[in-house]
Amino acid sequence: MPSYIWAIIIVMALIVLFVLSYVLNKNTPKPEGCEKLDAACKTCPITSCLKNSKDKEEKE
Repeated sequence: MPSYIWAIIIVMALIVLFVLSYVLNKNTPKPEGCEKLDAACKTCPITSCLKNSKDKEEKE
């Protein structure tokens, strides 16, 4: 079999694996005690975080 066919098969397998793991993770319920955890964004140095930017927009 030509090598480009193997490359296509490998890429497709990786995409399927990614989508499958994403869907399974999305449908997994949160463990008990983790439902209402708040991020401590006030002391977090990562300013590009989506949670951090949403908190700043709500405060303004």
